[in-house]
Amino acid sequence: MPIYTRPLQENRFVAFCQENGIVACLPLKKSLRVKKQISNGNEYQYAKTVLRPMFPSYVFAKLNPDQRSLVFRSNAIVHILSEELGA
Repeated sequence: MPIYTRPLQENRFVAFCQENGIVACLPLKKSLRVKKQISNGNEYQYAKTVLRPMFPSYVFAKLNPDQRSLVFRSNAIVHILSEELGA
C-alpha cells in the first residue's frame, strides 16, 4: 500500500519500518548530480552519481491493521493512501 511521506523523509521512514519488522519498499534510480564550485578564483565542476527515489515522497509497505497505528509514530509520514481509491 502506498504511503505518502514528508519531503526527503523516505529513507528515514524505510529505516523505521525495518526496525519495527514492517516490509517496506523504496524504489531507487541512479541520477547524475553536477555541482559547480568556485575556489580561489577558479571555477570547476564535478559530477556525482546519487540514488534518488523513483517516486518522490512515496514508500510502499505491506501493513496489517495493527501496524497502521505504529506507522504514524514515525513522524515521517503524511498519510496512507487507501487501497479502495480505484473503486
